[in-house]
Amino acid sequence: MKLTRLLFLIIICVSCSSNKDQSKKESNSLDSVISIESRQIEVDQKLSSHNAEVLIEHKEVESFNDFLVKFKSDPEFQISRTDFPFNIITVDIVDNVNVKGVQKSDWELIDLNYDSSYYYREFDKYQMFIETAQDSSRILFRGIDNGIHCTYIFYNRSNKWVLNRLEDFST
Repeated sequence: MKLTRLLFLIIICVSCSSNKDQSKKESNSLDSVISIESRQIEVDQKLSSHNAEVLIEHKEVESFNDFLVKFKSDPEFQISRTDFPFNIITVDIVDNVNVKGVQKSDWELIDLNYDSSYYYREFDKYQMFIETAQDSSRILFRGIDNGIHCTYIFYNRSNKWVLNRLEDFST
């Protein structure tokens, strides 16, 4: 009987000791998981912050076509996206270059609308072409046997298109 009690006490002690070790392992394991999770949260926050900075730095460039639609239809937008003084460059009969600066207060809205029927008119026929590069665009009006030769120059500054000048070399 004494032997049975002794065995029973040994089993209980070993069992309790094993539970303590298991409990310590679970506690250590839980601490590790918490530590890993908190590190992951820190990493996620840093990545999120970095991604937000990258998005701010690499703001999407405004499409010239989207810009042009609004520029042609909204007078306030047109004024806000035009460099002033607005330079109109012309060439006279003896090839002298003239530059006229138009102030904001003297601005008259520019009509850049084009209808393909303009090409078929009896008089003052012309075509419109758009040439677009990454940081500049040009709208060209070219007459058919009538001397119309105008080019509107736009630049992309800080991801926004701006009308810079008109080159009117019409004869």
